[in-house]
Amino acid sequence: MKINRIKSFEIMFLEHINDKDDYNEMYSLYYSIKKAYMDKINNGEVDIKIEKVRLERDVNISRNLSVTNYMSFALLGITVLTSGIISATQYNSLLNNYFYILTLTVIMFVSIMFAGYSISKDFLGGDKKSGLYKLCLRILEDIECELEEKNAIDNKINFAQEIDKKTEDSIFL
Repeated sequence: MKINRIKSFEIMFLEHINDKDDYNEMYSLYYSIKKAYMDKINNGEVDIKIEKVRLERDVNISRNLSVTNYMSFALLGITVLTSGIISATQYNSLLNNYFYILTLTVIMFVSIMFAGYSISKDFLGGDKKSGLYKLCLRILEDIECELEEKNAIDNKINFAQEIDKKTEDSIFL
């Protein structure tokens, strides 16, 4: 049993790692977003900390709304279907009422599921946004690391230049 599960994970991984089109699209998206952020940061138009807070807020809003709506429509549909079946079985002596109630229940169930599906399609766009926001957060973290490394290197260079200047000054004195 575990071997089959591991094999399926291996297959999924191989499909993922060998998907060159997806890789190229993600590569292009990553670096275009990174370039846009770097331009805005260098121009002083974006503060990394504020942007990260905005993105985290949007990721949480998107996730909370989609899970809540999926669950509520599924539960509503199941409730209507169950109550309709219970009502239909209570009137089993009258054949017309049985079919009438059962038909109404199925129509209501399908209507609720269709409404849930329509709304969930809208929230799928939110899921895509959430994925984009997570990518932006990752990019901002990468930019922060790069800026910290650059600052550390600049500090080392400045320190080395100060030592050289002090050494030169002491030699000439």
